[in-house]
Amino acid sequence: MSIQIYFYIAVISFLIAISIISHRIIFNWQNRKLQKELLQQERKIGGKKIFLKNIQQATKIKNKPTKEKMYINYPKLRDLLKKAELAISRDSWKDAERILIGALAIHDNSTETLSDLGLVYLKQNSSSKAELIYQKLTELEPKNSLHYSNLGLAFFNQRKYKEAESAYQKAVTLDNLNPVRYANLGRIYYQARNYTAAIDAFQKACELKKRDTDYLFLLGDTYRQANYKKEASDVYNKILDFEPYNEEAKEKLNNL
Repeated sequence: MSIQIYFYIAVISFLIAISIISHRIIFNWQNRKLQKELLQQERKIGGKKIFLKNIQQATKIKNKPTKEKMYINYPKLRDLLKKAELAISRDSWKDAERILIGALAIHDNSTETLSDLGLVYLKQNSSSKAELIYQKLTELEPKNSLHYSNLGLAFFNQRKYKEAESAYQKAVTLDNLNPVRYANLGRIYYQARNYTAAIDAFQKACELKKRDTDYLFLLGDTYRQANYKKEASDVYNKILDFEPYNEEAKEKLNNL
């Protein structure tokens, strides 16, 4: 009897041990599974945080003020332009150039500053610099005939006659009732010895400003250069009608 009791006790103990071990295995497996799921969820949450962080950074970059939106100190700009105007009135071209370059550092697309600086360069015979200034002005204000006219002068001073002709033609197109535009274009044709085109341009200038002897001289001189003596004589006599004591007109008339 005693042997059978010990046997049953041993079997029962064995079964209890197996049950405990099984429960531990199952518990450990479930625990690992739960930890894995939590880790995956944490990674997803972390990924979302990173994504949101990247979006925020991108938004900050997108909303970063551009150069055009940056603050422009207009009071300082106006003060410098007044100083430059004073320097120009005194023919202090170097001082004016220095002041205007400082103004461009405040606002590099100020057409008023660029126009003044272009004039300063022309006065200093820095035509290549003036060319760059007026090129930029024609981009900023493409319908301003004065910019093309000054660009033409910058080209003309550098003996870039083809480029000057193109610029002056553009000025005439934009401002076809201004005699100055035709006179400038006529000078280019005269320089190129295209006297027929020069005569047409000077005639147009004279029609728009009938009593201007400067334009009449240009027309008369071109007729004389083209060997149209009668037409030249008529023009010089017309000058004398307006200015009877004009010695230059008398001299040119006598030399025909």
